[in-house]
Amino acid sequence: MKRLLPILLCLLALAVPRLYGQDHTVTFSAQPADGGTVKATYAEGFKNVVITSGAKVPAGKYVTFKAEANEGYEFEKFTVNGLDAPEDFTNPGQYATELSGDLNVVAIFKALAPAKKYAVTFTAEPAEYGTLTATRYDRDSEKDIPFNSGDEIEDGIWVTFNAKPGADYKVEKWLVNGTAIEMPSNPNKHEIELKEALDVKVVFTTKPNEVTLKYSVAAEPAEAGQIAVAVTPKGGGDAVSVESGKKVARGSSVTFTAKPAAGYEVEKWLVNGTKDKKAGQSTTLTITLDEDTEVQLVFQKEAKKCTINLSVTPVEGGTIKATGYVNDVFKTITDGEVVPENSYLDFEATANEGYEFEKWMYNGAEKKNLLGEPNKLSFVQIIDNTNVVAHFKKVASKIKITYSAGEHGKFTKVKVQKDGEKDVIIESGAEVDRGSYIVFPVEPDKGYIVDKWFVNGDEVHSREVNSYDATFEETSEVKVTFRKPKLTIADAEGGKIVAKVGDKEVSNGADVALGENVSIEAIPDAGYELTALTANDKDILAAKSFEMKGDTKVAATFTKKANVANYKVTLKSNEHGTISIKEKFDLNAVPEGTKLTVVAKGANDKCELTKLTANGVDILKDKTFTVTKDTEVIAEFVDHTGIDAVAADAFVIYPNPASESATITGLAPEAAVALYTLDGQLITRLAADRSGHLQIDLTALSDGTYLVVTEGAAQRLVVKH
Repeated sequence: MKRLLPILLCLLALAVPRLYGQDHTVTFSAQPADGGTVKATYAEGFKNVVITSGAKVPAGKYVTFKAEANEGYEFEKFTVNGLDAPEDFTNPGQYATELSGDLNVVAIFKALAPAKKYAVTFTAEPAEYGTLTATRYDRDSEKDIPFNSGDEIEDGIWVTFNAKPGADYKVEKWLVNGTAIEMPSNPNKHEIELKEALDVKVVFTTKPNEVTLKYSVAAEPAEAGQIAVAVTPKGGGDAVSVESGKKVARGSSVTFTAKPAAGYEVEKWLVNGTKDKKAGQSTTLTITLDEDTEVQLVFQKEAKKCTINLSVTPVEGGTIKATGYVNDVFKTITDGEVVPENSYLDFEATANEGYEFEKWMYNGAEKKNLLGEPNKLSFVQIIDNTNVVAHFKKVASKIKITYSAGEHGKFTKVKVQKDGEKDVIIESGAEVDRGSYIVFPVEPDKGYIVDKWFVNGDEVHSREVNSYDATFEETSEVKVTFRKPKLTIADAEGGKIVAKVGDKEVSNGADVALGENVSIEAIPDAGYELTALTANDKDILAAKSFEMKGDTKVAATFTKKANVANYKVTLKSNEHGTISIKEKFDLNAVPEGTKLTVVAKGANDKCELTKLTANGVDILKDKTFTVTKDTEVIAEFVDHTGIDAVAADAFVIYPNPASESATITGLAPEAAVALYTLDGQLITRLAADRSGHLQIDLTALSDGTYLVVTEGAAQRLVVKH
């Protein structure tokens, strides 16, 4: 018998169906076949395994499908087992899912409508005065592509025309389809979005031999400085001063020199109204006159100068770099350099090998970057002499890795993986090389799944069902928790879903052990029938049961039956109010199974609905009912006008409305108090304490309005649980 026992155990193991590690068939295709291609992969450790359509893939793997449209088509959507997949706005053309059953994925492509095209012609006139070229914007490459006059360009594309006049010529005007347009801000360039056939002509003219030169100092601040002008002829010779507004030979070189008064400096140079960034705040500006030119010099109060001191500690730990705009010129700032007050600088620390950035010390205090990476200080306003020190620290070559599992599961063989080398199994608390790639496989107890992963207290997400993998740069603690899968039952209009494990009913959101068989009872409302039933989008309409392989959502579709019977709905109320039906139906012929909502309106603001029934069934709470036969709805209103007139301010009830209890103050000491329903039925008699206070327990009372009565006074108390 002892010899037979191992054999029997083996046979028993073979006879038990596997609950874990099932393989599922994955098929995928493009529709139409010439519309594009579909590729599929799943992650295995740190590698992606390519799948062919029809392949078997282990359950629990995350499978990713990528669709790529052929020329003349565009990707439209994925369908999964016949249903539309949710759209991925971040990665259009991609769908990923955890494998829990056979999968059939179809990438749907649609043909693109032929784009409209327009002929574009362009010429320069006179041709000997200059040239005209054109480019079109290419959306795919995001570049401007040259094209020839007469080419056809797609509708909506931006086209740019670039005129290049000869040395002694300039653009006089642009003609678009025969009509002169307003001269562009850059007279040598015209851009337009193509909406029709286009004929563009640029007309050149001869530049004048002489141009007008104007210059001045801005009126504000007053008496801030002067300007000197020296004009050198085009062919060379002595520089001469020229009065503002005089004619000067075209091609002459002009040097403007600023002479600030004490306490002032150059703020900017304006050439034809535009700030000259090359000159910046320099005291000189040199230009060559090619057209009428006006120069204005603007002074400002001399700015405070700030010294920038840069250092690192330890010296061998790394480097520090400072950059920013100084007087409108972007530059690198060196240690000890002076910049104007209110300059904005960026600082960046770079660690040398064997070190890592630790912190910034800014004018003796620690400073952190609020806008990004810790080794950077961004957009720092300089208001005084500034000392910036970047601190580095030595990096240990080894880091410590600890790991622990919560209840209902355990880690198996945690291993360090490296390409081309054998895996190394590590225990919790082991030291590994910094930058190691580590895989943490786990084994949940029977009936459980992985719930959450944590690294150093922060929740992380895993690509695999029962393992987590990552590259580690610092000492880290990895934790994993486990739970039973969760069953979600979707709300369904026209019926309800009842889930059971064995004979026990399972509620929405309940935890159900992995591998348990769940049976589903779908109960249609009157006038409806069940037409679809799914578990995680898999059809279970025929089986009405499924095995829990992870978190599962059950959804049912109930459809109204054809030829449903009609019933009459009658509404009745007393003289203190009226009722109506919110939905738009002929109340003489309401289809069976229709859910109706009652709208109640008192005769005045003192009238309250106190009772509402449908064929004798209380519906006061939600004021809804479902028609299954001829129905009589009766409403009873109470007019509280008389009650409010009875010494309403003699005592105070709070809160009102109330749920658990209400407190009454302002009563006579040890006053007798009675609680009645509005139709006069006595509920209880109570007595106030010596200070005239009374607390009433409301937990046993139903929702509604009650009357609190004491000698010479009465008030309403509204109970709402």
